Amino acid sequence: MHRPDHDNRLIPIVVRQCLKFLSIPEHLNREGLLRTPGREADIIALRNRFDNGAHVRFQPSTSPDTIASLLKLYLGSLPEPPFERRLIPELLDVMKNASPSGVLQDVRRLVASLNPEHKQLMTDIFAFLWELVQHTAR
Repeated sequence: MHRPDHDNRLIPIVVRQCLKFLSIPEHLNREGLLRTPGREADIIALRNRFDNGAHVRFQPSTSPDTIASLLKLYLGSLPEPPFERRLIPELLDVMKNASPSGVLQDVRRLVASLNPEHKQLMTDIFAFLWELVQHTAR
């Protein structure tokens, strides 16, 4: 978030670039896109370049599995998960006790209470996942 090329957006450039790369139709068609691990050496090299503030452009020859693994590595290393820890007990209560129609309303309320960065991150990730589901359903 503190990179000079961040452009004052709510989500980090590494996430934006990964989601953009993975949204290419031929990558969306890749079987096991989010399950198959990428090449560890490539993932580490890309992570180091992002961490050091380098301008990173994914080459067309870069494996989508590597980029998906980089995205998962980044998300897994966040100090606070996108669905904030403070909300997890309440989410579990909602899922146990609410009626099906009430669950949606309560989950919306919880999502609305997220900080803007986490809300935008979840919005972008879910938009990508929706695109992936729609693409694979064809």
